[in-house]
Amino acid sequence: MTFNTLALAAQCLLALSSFACLCLATPRHLGQRPGTDNSPRWRRGLRIVGLALLAFTATIGIHIEGWSLGLVNLFGALTLAVFVVLGVASYYPKGLEPMALTGATGAIALASANWLGVL
Repeated sequence: MTFNTLALAAQCLLALSSFACLCLATPRHLGQRPGTDNSPRWRRGLRIVGLALLAFTATIGIHIEGWSLGLVNLFGALTLAVFVVLGVASYYPKGLEPMALTGATGAIALASANWLGVL
């Protein structure tokens, strides 16, 4: 795998995680989870994490590919992530939390494997 492929995969996973956090930040989807705190403070934290992950996703794409192809890769990753999150939120809303954690963990694993030269 080349560095650009790993960067695009990390972008997709980060975008998936960020949109899952933003989806969970709405009272409707957070209220579907039993036993979770539906306070405005918790929702604000999820919004901040989601927006920070989106900013980091954009930073990866623009840093690796430059402004022209980096934005193209970014919009492709965002489109794919939005369709996946919408599908999961519509048919299996309980899967949003694991998806947010798995996406962030996978992106960190890809970045560290690339940095260490494993892949």
